[in-house]
Amino acid sequence: MKSGIASIAVLTCAGLAIADTITVPPGGDIQAAIDVASDGDIIQLEAGEYFPSATIDMIGKAITLRGAAGRDGSPGSIIDGQGSIRVLQCTSGEGPGTIFENLLITGGHASIGGGLSCSNGSPSLENCTFIGNSADEGGGTYLGEGSSPLLDNCTFANNSASAGGGMHVYLDSNPTLLNCVFEKNFAAAGGGMYIAHTSDPVLTGCTFTGNMASSGSGMYNLFFSSPELTDCTFTENAAILDGGGMININQCHPHINNCMFTGNSAAVSGGSLWPGGGMCNHDSTPTLTNSTLCSNTPDQIYGLWIDNRDNCVLEFCDDCDIDCPGDLDGDGSIDGVDLGMMLSEWGKAGGDLTGDRTTDGEDLAILLASWGVCP
Repeated sequence: MKSGIASIAVLTCAGLAIADTITVPPGGDIQAAIDVASDGDIIQLEAGEYFPSATIDMIGKAITLRGAAGRDGSPGSIIDGQGSIRVLQCTSGEGPGTIFENLLITGGHASIGGGLSCSNGSPSLENCTFIGNSADEGGGTYLGEGSSPLLDNCTFANNSASAGGGMHVYLDSNPTLLNCVFEKNFAAAGGGMYIAHTSDPVLTGCTFTGNMASSGSGMYNLFFSSPELTDCTFTENAAILDGGGMININQCHPHINNCMFTGNSAAVSGGSLWPGGGMCNHDSTPTLTNSTLCSNTPDQIYGLWIDNRDNCVLEFCDDCDIDCPGDLDGDGSIDGVDLGMMLSEWGKAGGDLTGDRTTDGEDLAILLASWGVCP
């Protein structure tokens, strides 16, 4: 029987070290490649589908598990747990030298971390997609017990869990997320992300849209967890109870900078309105700076919060006194980057400037009329 792996030696560091590239064809044995790899090696998955019979374990090695990328840059190597196993795990103290690239993780199922579970592990993930995974905790990904990975340009969509449909961050874990997307995930608590027990993630340029939960549809923060969010967007997240965009419970003090919460909702139940369509705070005081909460239902913010400066918290978005409408990336000017962001949200709520929860020609006209450096 063929092993389904091939090794290619690559010279590095002017000949002082040799790194191998181990190629695995579709359907091949990824774990076998990991087992024979050495630190610094690259395991290259060809485009196609892989169906591991057991969880793929990185066993503490500083190696790269790299998938193929399509012409549009999307992951082209699909690892499918077929609803019976956790797909990936890092539980042996992996650091940033353990790298996942261009992988689509799907069909994972476990009690913890259906797609990926890290306990005391901090790998690096770039351009990875977690879709259709499930677990009790962390449908897409579970990060616990001091795990602080870097996630860059990763997507979490249609994952489900009791806590943390897209991601569950637990117990002194401080991941960094750059330009990540949480879309249409579902959980009882924390449809997009569930963050608990002294965990302080840092998120920049992340989007939470269309997630659902009983509480904290976009993000659920619990027990002394204080994430820092910059340039993040929460749109069209829907809670069955409270905290459509975000909920903060028991001494959580997030820092929210240049973020937007629009079109999020908490439900109506038994004739009563549950609080916190945009944000709900219980024994917690988030600090908001240059952020906008508008057109959330039934309210914008429930509970205490600290108004640092330049915030707009109003019922209708078009009532906000925005000095620079169309500056979607918050860099003080309206340019091609903002135009690209608006076009990517066309027909959705992310680029809405008029308060009608739809990005359309009216919003484009406002952006073009304000083109240039902000006053």
